[in-house]
Amino acid sequence: MKRKQFIEDVRLQLLKRREELLNNVSGPDSQLRSLGRSTELGDSADQASDSLASEISAKLADVEFREIANIDKAIARMNDASYGVCEGCRKNIPLKRLEAIPHASVCISCKQLAEEHGVEEGSTADWPSILGSNDSVSDPDASVS
Repeated sequence: MKRKQFIEDVRLQLLKRREELLNNVSGPDSQLRSLGRSTELGDSADQASDSLASEISAKLADVEFREIANIDKAIARMNDASYGVCEGCRKNIPLKRLEAIPHASVCISCKQLAEEHGVEEGSTADWPSILGSNDSVSDPDASVS
């Protein structure tokens, strides 16, 4: 499969996933809508259980919102023709990695370097500084086209 067709297929997958996530966090069955709705006053164990369930729901929603943001960034990269190019080393991200993580913005090697430097996913990395600390950034699959 050609890289261009692959990217168009991924775009459709990302748009579908984005719609699913938006329905999860804002649709009629959203767990966020049920937060704080408990009208029963139960005992302290019930209240603690409700509080824990609310906290878990909020954390799950946060994960889904971050995934939506990553999808939006990937679609923006598709629109400006930078999708599939590593933000770190500027080489092509292998298609196998993009199949596994369609919103990936860095290759495996740069991801590992970023993690070693404490760069959290979604944050802006100082790639010249990170790459300067490691003379050999090589990804044997980076030339897949």
